[in-house]
Amino acid sequence: MAQTSNVTEQIEAVRQHTIAFLDELIQRTDEFELPVPPPALERYRQKLRQNAYKVLVVGEAKRGKSTFVNALIGRDILPTDVDVATSQVFNICPSQHEAYRLRFEDGSEREISLQDLPLYGSQVMADAGVVPTSDKVIRWIEIDVPIRFLPKNVSILDTPGLGALYAGHAQLTHRFVPEADAVIFVLESGQPVVNEDLKFIEEILTVTTNIFFIQTKIDQYSKADWQDIQRRNQEILKERFNGRLTDTRVWPVSSTNLSKAASVDKRTEEAYLMVSRHKELASALQAFLARVAGWSRAAEAMQAAALYHATTRKTLAGRLATLTAESKQKQTELQKVAYERRQRFDAEWGVQGQKYQKLRESLKQAITVGKQSFSSALQPGSDIELAQKAKIDAVSSLDEANQVRESMPGEVITAALNSWTRVCKEVQHRCIEHLGPFAEAADEIGAPLDPKLSGLAVTGAGLDNEFKTDYFAMFRVAAGGGMLILGTGSIVGYVLPTVVATALTPVAPYVAIPALVALVGTGLKAGISGQLKSVKQELRTQLMSVLQQVRRHFFDVDLAAGSFSRVDEYFRTLERTVNEQVQEMVKKKSEESQAEITLLTQKMQLDGREREAQTKQIQEQLTGWDDIGESGRAVMSRIKALESSQAPNAARTIGG
Repeated sequence: MAQTSNVTEQIEAVRQHTIAFLDELIQRTDEFELPVPPPALERYRQKLRQNAYKVLVVGEAKRGKSTFVNALIGRDILPTDVDVATSQVFNICPSQHEAYRLRFEDGSEREISLQDLPLYGSQVMADAGVVPTSDKVIRWIEIDVPIRFLPKNVSILDTPGLGALYAGHAQLTHRFVPEADAVIFVLESGQPVVNEDLKFIEEILTVTTNIFFIQTKIDQYSKADWQDIQRRNQEILKERFNGRLTDTRVWPVSSTNLSKAASVDKRTEEAYLMVSRHKELASALQAFLARVAGWSRAAEAMQAAALYHATTRKTLAGRLATLTAESKQKQTELQKVAYERRQRFDAEWGVQGQKYQKLRESLKQAITVGKQSFSSALQPGSDIELAQKAKIDAVSSLDEANQVRESMPGEVITAALNSWTRVCKEVQHRCIEHLGPFAEAADEIGAPLDPKLSGLAVTGAGLDNEFKTDYFAMFRVAAGGGMLILGTGSIVGYVLPTVVATALTPVAPYVAIPALVALVGTGLKAGISGQLKSVKQELRTQLMSVLQQVRRHFFDVDLAAGSFSRVDEYFRTLERTVNEQVQEMVKKKSEESQAEITLLTQKMQLDGREREAQTKQIQEQLTGWDDIGESGRAVMSRIKALESSQAPNAARTIGG
């Protein structure tokens, strides 16, 4: 544990150094009268200060998942009885004051009591078969309570225990995994990880590699037995995923003994904590969160700061060039260059600009291709249909037929959601490529005098080349973090009109994905009987019905409500928001450029003594700005060194 503690301390040091760097950068910006920093930098700074993490707890039914969460809280709050098993997602946040709320997908809320949790959060309600209206579908149940056995900066998303793969897993993966910094995957000590677990992990890996494994119920088995299962679990995970997981260690825990620790005196509590193995698990989880999310936050903040630092250094250099020009003629030439560059930027990227119109057409084309690709994936003859037909053709008994019948709706839904994921990522990639020239132009307009100045380039850490091609980072920072991005949270139909620089949070109107997942229950209560030939035909009929319902879910137009299909609404919002934000940035950059031109004009009127004093002041500011750059380089080097030495298998945190 000493090595884990050392890594955690290093990451904490990086966080503190990053905060100090951002504090100084923002303070000097005001002091030097530089362009206002993008709001993204302040959001990064606040998130680093808060240092809060959210974990998503997932696992198959009867693994002791909700019992484990209750043990962490220190109270039995979540339903754990078999007859009232969890059917909702619980968003549990540490708080000194208790509160309970239903959070609906339209963003509204309703206060409830602790006694209401078994009603709204259990399978009893789900089994009633009542389908709520789209504006009253519960996103999750919010619980604010003291959390006894987790660091105060960690909150929990507890998910339903899943008894079957496919649709439920797909919804959890694409809807809720993006909400969390890491996933806690619950295994248990009675048997090694099973095939259903492995398939679920594969699904989660399409979104994140940050999976932390625990093994419950160690108190129900001998130490030798549960340790054998633990070793086997780790072997299977390492062999199956071959470096794709951030960490394949499995941490044992006794939820029963951890729960007992909450209701005894301090001395006895320590004994129960020891036998529950909570301290090792909590320390490992804290280190894991710092490693997979902590330094990546610092890296993202430093990347944004580097881009801003480089641009504003050019601004200071431009001011100095004006003051040190050999003649009035040279000053006039500099003024003319700056003025012409701003005019050209406005003409090319304004509403009627040729380059902006080309960008709009490119975005339209990327979206059209994406929509057509997704539509084709749901058409007859698609890979989704052919895969199911192959399973039907392979059926050789009535038992197999019933298995196919039960799994088919969920498999089709999962395949559809995965296809939607792929399409969204492809459209995102294409949009970022098309925004590249605009991002470069927006960066250039802020530095009309000396484009060779590199600002906070980090050649030693290998980041300078990444900054040159990371158009999204350039655009996001220049736009103040308001860039629309097709994040994974949008995969199930949630549009993300705005993005804070530190988190992707769905804020758009709800799209009724539970209506799609509800297809899983279609026709499962009656078994299949009769001749195998007729049984296969019945399965093909079911397949056609499920595919049709999935297509309708995504592509049907609601004439009564006057709304487009879900796919069209999503992409219309994407296109509109990107265009609006491009124009907002054009206006912002043009205004900043004009302010510098005005300042340049004022400096041209200075007499010799005033010019000398101003020159000295700008030189001092430029030196101070370079000193800030040196501090930034040191922080970036720490981040890269820490990432390289401690997380060789982790996803890239800088420029990735």
